[in-house]
Amino acid sequence: MIHFKAEIERFGSMGEKTGWSYVFIPAALANEIKPACKKSFRVKGKIDELEVNGMAVIPMGEGDFIIALKGEVRKKLKKEAGAGGRILFRGRSGF
Repeated sequence: MIHFKAEIERFGSMGEKTGWSYVFIPAALANEIKPACKKSFRVKGKIDELEVNGMAVIPMGEGDFIIALKGEVRKKLKKEAGAGGRILFRGRSGF
């Protein structure tokens, strides 16, 4: 299990990702969740007290990843870009 604090960020102008809200996962943390993985994978765990299951972790290059936070998730968290949160993830296999 990986525990960390993160801030919800939002892409400005970023092609198809423009306007997406996300949590950034640096390469070192991503490697702890799923070692040596360079492609998208799924995780389960918690963001604050909200249980999440099967959320996609998307590669951004150089080993860094993001987790996109849909409006539904942000609404349940009652948070938008700029808000911080506590993250606990376990990698998922078999997706």
